Amino acid sequence: GDDEDAAGINNDNNNDISDEDESSVDEELDELNAQLRRQIEGNDPELVRLEIGPRDYYPHGDDWEMDGESIGKNTQIRELIMSDLDELNGTTKQDLEKFSIGVAHNRSIQQMSFRDCHLFDGEIFRILVP
Repeated sequence: GDDEDAAGINNDNNNDISDEDESSVDEELDELNAQLRRQIEGNDPELVRLEIGPRDYYPHGDDWEMDGESIGKNTQIRELIMSDLDELNGTTKQDLEKFSIGVAHNRSIQQMSFRDCHLFDGEIFRILVP
């Protein structure tokens, strides 16, 4: 009987640990997003390269429009990289459109790259042309 109880406790502990690991990763990403948002909005001269994607800075919900506008006003960012933005990662056409409308106002970005992004038949490029 004691062995079964010990095994059950270990299994519960393992599940708790994996949940904690997952939530700590989420918390780290949330903190990274908050820090980068402060840098974007504050026009931080240290932020010259920004990558938008699920493993880097990733807007959520209504943040797409707000973040696009903030990047549009930023005068420090020189390179913008968009990676892994598609429906599989929860990025919609509307998200990218709202984001791109704001970004199109930026005058400091010299290089923009797209990696594994759904560009919706080039419509995103038409939005980004100033």
